[in-house]
Amino acid sequence: MLPQAGLDGAAPAIIQVCALATMSLAQRELGNRDRAHEYGDAAIPVIEAWSMGAMPPASLAFTLAGESRADAGDIQHTMSSFEHGLWLRRKATA
Repeated sequence: MLPQAGLDGAAPAIIQVCALATMSLAQRELGNRDRAHEYGDAAIPVIEAWSMGAMPPASLAFTLAGESRADAGDIQHTMSSFEHGLWLRRKATA
């Protein structure tokens, strides 16, 4: 059910982001880092298209994207993803 919700463009954006972030986290825990990266990166355009940055799932998605970039050795993008996710989270709780 999660893959269908995460990849269905007709699903509400919040559902897509939550599903993609959850799938990314699950795949990472299973050791499927490439799949985790795909799901994590797929959530970012949804967040940006719907201006969802202030919602808590957005910071989770950016954190997971940062983790997958760290796995790939891309330190510069890792840090920018982490910093952006942290900035979004602080903005949401301010």
